[in-house]
Amino acid sequence: MNQKVVLILVIIIAVMGAIAMFVAKDEPAANGPVALFPGINIAELDQIEMKSRGNTVTLALKDSQWRVQEKAGYPADTSDLSELVNQLGKAKLHEKKTSRPENFARLGVDDIEQADSEAILVTLTVGDEQYAVLVGDTSSARRGSYIRKPGDDQVWLIDKSLVIDKESSDWVEPVIIDVEAEDVSDVKFLTSGNELTFLRGEDGEFSFQEMPADRTLKYPTILNEPARALVKVRLEDVELHDPERWQGPNTALFTLKNGTVVTVQGVTEEGAEEDEKNHWIHFSVSPSEGDTTEYGDLGSWDYRVTSYIFDDFVKTMEDVLAEETSEDEVETSTEQ
Repeated sequence: MNQKVVLILVIIIAVMGAIAMFVAKDEPAANGPVALFPGINIAELDQIEMKSRGNTVTLALKDSQWRVQEKAGYPADTSDLSELVNQLGKAKLHEKKTSRPENFARLGVDDIEQADSEAILVTLTVGDEQYAVLVGDTSSARRGSYIRKPGDDQVWLIDKSLVIDKESSDWVEPVIIDVEAEDVSDVKFLTSGNELTFLRGEDGEFSFQEMPADRTLKYPTILNEPARALVKVRLEDVELHDPERWQGPNTALFTLKNGTVVTVQGVTEEGAEEDEKNHWIHFSVSPSEGDTTEYGDLGSWDYRVTSYIFDDFVKTMEDVLAEETSEDEVETSTEQ
């Protein structure tokens, strides 16, 4: 072989080596971490369904707002949704685990059709494509969650710990309305046929004229509390507004400094359990001409709330006055 041929072979080998190095540099390492959902642009998510044994939660993007389908399209809690989507988008297959079906239940990744299944089948819809994964238990070392793709026997431990609520009521936006106390000018309660009105004075403090001369307040600042009733009101559950529910409700009217009036109705219903009470409230808003606040479809729903929140909207005079002292108690106190 002459020198010219050898030189050409050397050049060819050098060029091929350079090409190989370039290609290798652009390819991921063979044993590197693999994304749970490779190739998905999680930002383009249209729907996420979380199905467990006997229950389904579906969050869908509609008119640029995420809504809970099982709650008649009520707005979803976007903070919880964002956290879950972020975790799913970043999750990587960290470690191979069992591939034996008899071990699936122990890791919480058996099919949801199984009688004792604790898995949650998460299905992401991106455009016309769907991507699904069974989410199981969190590892004892809390390094991540066990997952399995439907139809695949291989169980993986991913590098994210996924916490997924199974009830649709846990996915709704919890804050119904949020009005600062300083924005309220007066509050009127129409409860059990009685009327109680709180008015803000020029000094910014509230008072009411109906106070009996022989009674005192429970404590000095109690008159300012009704104005705080609309601050971050949270729900327990929500249903579409049912006019039949609102027979003879208690009513509270909050007039804001800008002239807007927020009306809150309240009723109590018997619950499923003995001695259980369900407390419901309903809002309607009459915005003033200069009010630019977005109240959305607030009046389209009935909200179940805790008794603690419910009591803020059904006050009577006895709720703000100290207990009446009887004549016997006065005489005993005097003797002592």
